[in-house]
Amino acid sequence: MTSTTDTHGAPSCPTCGALDGAPCTTASGRDHVARARAAIAAEQARGARAGVARRDTVSTLVGYARVSTREQNPASQVAELRAAGAVRVFVDHGESSRIEDRPDWLACLDYLRPGDTLLIRALDRIAGSEKMAIETIGNLDERGVNIRSLTEPMIDTTTPMGRALFGIVAVFAQLRVDTIRENTRRGLAYARAQGRVGGRPTVMTPERTAAAARLHAEGESIAHIARVLGVGASSVSRALAKWDEEHGQELAHSA
Repeated sequence: MTSTTDTHGAPSCPTCGALDGAPCTTASGRDHVARARAAIAAEQARGARAGVARRDTVSTLVGYARVSTREQNPASQVAELRAAGAVRVFVDHGESSRIEDRPDWLACLDYLRPGDTLLIRALDRIAGSEKMAIETIGNLDERGVNIRSLTEPMIDTTTPMGRALFGIVAVFAQLRVDTIRENTRRGLAYARAQGRVGGRPTVMTPERTAAAARLHAEGESIAHIARVLGVGASSVSRALAKWDEEHGQELAHSA
C-alpha cells in the first residue's frame, strides 16, 4: 500500500490514514509518521529507478564537435548537430584528433547508452587516422551505439544499408593499413639484406668516428669528444663501440 498526503502535503500513515501529528490508530501501535516517511522514500526510489531505466532504453541523438586550436570556433559544428536533432552536444576545444583521452570525448563516451546515436560532422572529428576510426566505431558497435556523419553518407550505422557500406569501407581501409605495413616490412628486410639499416641516419659520419677514435686513444673523455664534434655523448659512445668491434675483428684476422 502506498502513502498519501493531506491537502497541505503532510504525509499520512499508509495503514491507518492518520495525518502527521495525530496518534496512530493501528493495533500494533507503531508510529504512523515513520510508516509514512518510509513509504514515501520507497516511492521516490522506485521513481528514480524508473527514470534510469527510461534513460537506458530511450534512444538519444548525442552530438560531438571538435576544433584543433583555441582560435577556431566550434559554433557552426554545434549548430549543425543541433539542427540534425542532437539533444546534447559535447565539444572539445583545441584538442588533436590523434589524442584519445580528450576531456569532452571521454565525457561523451561515458554519456552514451545502448541504442543511442552519435552524431558528428565528419569522421575526422573523432579520429585522426583510419585505424583509430575503425577501432572507435567498432568499440561503439560493441556497446550498441550507432554513429552517423552529417557529411559522409557511408558513415551511418543506423540503417542496414549504412552498416553494410561502412563494413565495406572498414575492410578496404584495414586492407590498406595491412598493405602499407607489409610493404614497410619487406622494404626494411631488403635494406638489411643489402647492408643498410632503416631509420634516421647517424650523425657520426666515418670522418667523425675516426676523429673520435683518435681523440679517445689520446685519453680524451667521451664528454670532451662530444663537445669537440658537436654531437651527443651517446652518439660518440655508440660509434666508438662499433669502431672497436670492427677494428678488433680486423686485428684478430691480421694476427
